[in-house]
Amino acid sequence: MSKQSLADELQELTNKYNDLRKKIEVANNKISVKKSIQSQLGFFGLILFLFLFTLVGGIILTIVFGTFDQFSDLFLILGLILIVAWIVFFGVSRIIGKNISISLILVDKLSEQFKETKYKINQIKLLIDKQEQTLKKIETQGTAPETGLQNLDLKQTNKENYDFEEEQKKKGLVKFVPISLQIKELMTEEGHGKPFKSKISKKWNQPKDVPTEITWGTREKVFEWTQKEKGYTKFVNSDGKIRWGTEKQIAKWKKED
Repeated sequence: MSKQSLADELQELTNKYNDLRKKIEVANNKISVKKSIQSQLGFFGLILFLFLFTLVGGIILTIVFGTFDQFSDLFLILGLILIVAWIVFFGVSRIIGKNISISLILVDKLSEQFKETKYKINQIKLLIDKQEQTLKKIETQGTAPETGLQNLDLKQTNKENYDFEEEQKKKGLVKFVPISLQIKELMTEEGHGKPFKSKISKKWNQPKDVPTEITWGTREKVFEWTQKEKGYTKFVNSDGKIRWGTEKQIAKWKKED
């Protein structure tokens, strides 16, 4: 991937990163407001309970003193008001509780996307730094006459690769570079090719249905491969919404669903 392509992708991811951070802040603020309202409703529920206790006590006293018939109409009106208040209280509490639950799920989803975007940004920055270091080495060493043709061939190859990538992008496809391949390339540049094969490649648990070479695919497919590389598993809830998470997260989502 050319340096310009990496820079463009980095800018796109940075914008997405900032957008996700703002969305998470807005969602958290809404949750705080809803929780504040929920606590006030709890105080209102306590008042209703005290009012009910007072009403029952008044009914008992009037029965004891034989004056219940005089206050029966008043007790009836107060009882109806109390019933309506309890219905409104439970209805509003249920709505707010459900909204808080939905907001928490949204924050969880945005947080996952936020972490993933941050991870991609760090990977691209690392690749850009490696490219800059390689270019500096080439500039420092200079270009010998016998390597001139090789450099021309390299430029031609880079141009062909760039044209190919542009064609793929026009088709709406996204480039997928396996994490294992990125690590391998970085270690090879540093002269650690053998240690990668002997140590890291053995410990790296590459999912069977994830490509091991650079591949182009749709955004949905590339996102799926990326999630599987991280060890996440797909979860589809009863509403048909897809989420990715660890085994513990999926177990939690199943209980909530």
